[in-house]
Order: sequence, then C-alpha cells, then structure tokens
Amino acid sequence: MRVMGRSSRLALGLTLLLCGCSKVVSDDDVQSAYKSTDELAAVFEAAMTAIVAVADEIEGENFGEAGPACAARAGDQACQSGTRAYQYANCVLNQAGDQLAGESRLEYSNPSCSLEAPGASAVRAAALTRQSRAGLIRVSTAPELDYQRRVTGGGAKVTRASSGAFELDVLGLHKSLEGRYALSIRSLTPTTISTAAGLLERNGRVLRGGNIEVAHNAARYTATLALGDLGYQASCCYPTSGRVDIRYTGTVSGTGSVNFTGCGSAVFTALGRQTELQFRSCD
Repeated sequence: MRVMGRSSRLALGLTLLLCGCSKVVSDDDVQSAYKSTDELAAVFEAAMTAIVAVADEIEGENFGEAGPACAARAGDQACQSGTRAYQYANCVLNQAGDQLAGESRLEYSNPSCSLEAPGASAVRAAALTRQSRAGLIRVSTAPELDYQRRVTGGGAKVTRASSGAFELDVLGLHKSLEGRYALSIRSLTPTTISTAAGLLERNGRVLRGGNIEVAHNAARYTATLALGDLGYQASCCYPTSGRVDIRYTGTVSGTGSVNFTGCGSAVFTALGRQTELQFRSCD
C-alpha cells in the first residue's frame, strides 16, 4: 500500500486519535486529519480490496504482487468436507519485503466445494496480518464492535443466483493499519458479480449495484459506498472501469466519488477536492 505524505500536524493528530487520547485533540484537529484527501483515499483503497477478496480467494487469483512463496490461495487447495484453507507463515509478499501471516478459509454450503447449483454459497473467513513498510495491516472476520457499538463479523459470502451470476454479501470484516485506520465493513444491500464464463474470475468480472458501509472506528465516521458497474481485467485486482459514489456521515460529512480509469488508477473526488490515485495493495 502506498505511504502518503502528510504534515507533522496531521501525523500528530492521527497518533493521538488512534492511541485513545482523543480528549486532547480538538474537533478542528479531527476534521483536519481525516478530511485529508490522501487519508480518505487510503480508507477507500483498503475497503475496496477487502470487499472483493472472497471472489479472488475462490478463483485462486494472485495478490498481484506476490512471489512464489505467497502465491497460493485457499481456493487452490483440496476440498475437505466443504472447506478449503491456506496458512501463510510470514512469506515474503513483494520486493519491498512485506510479510504475510495467518489463515484464509473458505466454507462452502456444498460438501464438494461446488458453486454450480443455484443457492450454493461460500463464505470467506480470514485472520491475516501483513507487516509492511507502512506498518502492520490486520484483516479479521471475527465479530468486533464498531464505533457505534454494533457487532460486525462473519466474513464475506457469495451465493449462486438462478440467473447464473453471484450475489456478494459482506457479512462483516475488519481491516486496520496501525497509526492510520481501523475499519469495519459490511453490506447494506447485496452486490451482483457476473462474468461471461459464469465464474468469479477477474477476467470480465463486473460488480453491479449494492451499498457497502465502511465505519472508520478511530475517526468515528462512516463512508457508504454505492457501487456502479465496476469492470475488471484478468491481471488486475482493482476495477479498471466504473464509478463508486460515496456518502460520508459522522465526524466527516459530505459526498465523494471514485472513477476508475485503468488498472490501479482512478480519479478521487471528496469534499470539493480532486486527486489522481494509484492503488498498489491487493488485499
């Protein structure tokens, strides 16, 4: 994940907020820190990769940056009574030396791990850590409280629809980067995933519709993502076309949007400011 430059004041504000020392930070400091376009964009990137990870896991799609030691996914593993799982043991993820540890697991409704029949489903559960240059990134699907005292968890679920497409429902997952963000993510309405081949692979994948809620538990704001038709290409873990509209409520309020212009590139607009983005992390 790209490390984004910001002022000393911003860094101090984030550190105080995330360490639980928010009483000594004024409301203006909170707004200044978390209304930064870079910070809002970093939160969007973290959420977007987490949302589609279940589809990539099932199809065995790589992380986009992984060497052989981290190339395997749970979907590549043998089916054992409706379960496929893979354990990472501090494998080196990329040339920067990031290390991945923990387990990713797929639980299927069909004991043969098939998703061919209408109604067949799979749930991705994960407990992963990534030691990166930016800090420790954690992904968990275990139940946790968000800043509004709601319990979210359970992972992300895909279900085969009668049309042959899939419905994606983020039951609840959490993603955090120390010193930057602590997110709780869940679907408000399901998202349709379709491909020409009727699978979940990236090549020709389209995410259509659905609303995803992203609660920023450190900054105490919520971003609601309304997904347009997001198109994918074979070699890219991000959409290469399409638009996401964003509504912010809480300590950050207003609207924003992301227009994807290519693999890992997008134009991000939020709270009256616009910037070009380059996304780099695939999970």
